[in-house]
Amino acid sequence: MKLILVFAVAIAAAAIGNVTGTATTADAAVRQPQLVAADDPAPSALNPRVWSRIEIKMLNQHNRVRINRGVPRLRPTDQMGRVANHRCNQIKTNFSHDGWQAAFGKFNVHASTIGENIAWNAHPHHKTTIKAFQQWMNSPGHRANILRPSFKRVGIGHCATPDGRHFWVGVFAG
Repeated sequence: MKLILVFAVAIAAAAIGNVTGTATTADAAVRQPQLVAADDPAPSALNPRVWSRIEIKMLNQHNRVRINRGVPRLRPTDQMGRVANHRCNQIKTNFSHDGWQAAFGKFNVHASTIGENIAWNAHPHHKTTIKAFQQWMNSPGHRANILRPSFKRVGIGHCATPDGRHFWVGVFAG
């Protein structure tokens, strides 16, 4: 049996520290997404030292669902990618949201609204992206982060351990 743990948190800067898991108005009309496996082209402005191919694949899943729901695409940035990669390395040893707000400050991210999704699974490399994304979309708190119109920028982090565990982080800023 594969164990998948996922946690989500969406926090407005004015309410940092409060975990939300309730559906927003936008979530009330959300249908189950149709997930597309094909890769979109990688955004040319992204630094390949910050954004891996598998992270771009996850980014594309986020933007496909947002577009299908009439929500503007998330704009990936290297700065947000660094936050996500930093957090990914942290959650490999301590799977929790502890310290996630500090990561935004460490990388000088300024935003009125921030959020984080984290997940881990032990699916094979070729399935980990879609499985983590499906878990996020099946969770009201994660789905709210992915579809929240006030989030404009995104960073995606992926890291794996030698024993085959894949860790995922999505960080959002508005």
